[in-house]
Amino acid sequence: MNLKMDFRGGSGQPAAAVVPEWLFRQGLETSARPKWLTWLMAFAVGLSLFAVLSQLRIMLPWTPVPITGQTFAALFVALVWGRVQGTLVAATHMLLVAPLFGLYGSLMALQPTMGYLMGMLAATFVVGSLADRGWSKTWLGSITSVLIGTGLIYAFGLAFLSFYIPSGQLLSMGLWPFLIGDLAKALFAASLALKLRQKLT
Repeated sequence: MNLKMDFRGGSGQPAAAVVPEWLFRQGLETSARPKWLTWLMAFAVGLSLFAVLSQLRIMLPWTPVPITGQTFAALFVALVWGRVQGTLVAATHMLLVAPLFGLYGSLMALQPTMGYLMGMLAATFVVGSLADRGWSKTWLGSITSVLIGTGLIYAFGLAFLSFYIPSGQLLSMGLWPFLIGDLAKALFAASLALKLRQKLT
């Protein structure tokens, strides 16, 4: 796979910024609607998508870690919006929108899973950086990116969770119940992002 590609679109956007680039091409960047406002529209679309997907939560009786659509959101937004916009979307949702509207519940209930949230933020930054370098333009590059991102989420999540549960139960409560589902979400995020790119570019 040749990952050395043309990393920027016609308007100078990073290679990953599919939705912002598409909005620019629709003639939305005019004298009456400047570039920053178009960028803000793209940011609002990403934030809305992240917020909706984050509400998909299933609690399991033996672990404080939920099954959630937020992992898919972090990877997909990173692939499609890129490092800067993707990370800003994720950070705004996690640090402002979700706490403001109580989407994560109480702080005490959130503490064991804080590592996963930090991992998602790190994954958005890293996967977005890879996408900006052109990795999201190919199937292999997209898959590699989301697998790296998934690994980061687990690395942060398990490290933080280890302070709250016995080490012998760490993998059974923080990894094995979620691994297949998270790999499926990662593959779906990569596939959907690649198809979206092909459709909009």
